[in-house]
Amino acid sequence: MRRALVLIVCAGVVGVLASSGGARPEKDFTLCPQQIHHGPYLKWTLTIPGQAALHLSGTTWTVVAVGGMKCSKAMTVARWLLDKKRFAAASKAFANQYKPPYKGFDTCTLERTNGQVNCYDLAKGQDVTAWQTDPVPFSRIKQIAAAGGLPTPSG
Repeated sequence: MRRALVLIVCAGVVGVLASSGGARPEKDFTLCPQQIHHGPYLKWTLTIPGQAALHLSGTTWTVVAVGGMKCSKAMTVARWLLDKKRFAAASKAFANQYKPPYKGFDTCTLERTNGQVNCYDLAKGQDVTAWQTDPVPFSRIKQIAAAGGLPTPSG
């Protein structure tokens, strides 16, 4: 449920959040102030009921830290997840799992159909998610954050 809500918030870069009534996930999440460029290529389609499908494809990834995780740590984990060899191995693995997961995390996954990679630390209630967000400009994503659609960067 939380991942779905965070996905909807990130989709706010195309106006979805403005029409969602300000839905919030149950934990704090933070849009990290940089993107990862030249990551693995991913093509996916965002579909939200009542909205036009958004076709995304490219190599630029936007990182969100959840549960009070610092963006510096989230960016390190996201870069690890987006290593092209590791990404390719996860795409072939059972349930698209990264084996072993990043140190200190319980599980890390690749979700191609949702355009994202994730790592979860269940004990601390923290996770990091990176979405492939091309062709949406990061300036637009930051505008949504500044307008209250996402918390402003803290890490």
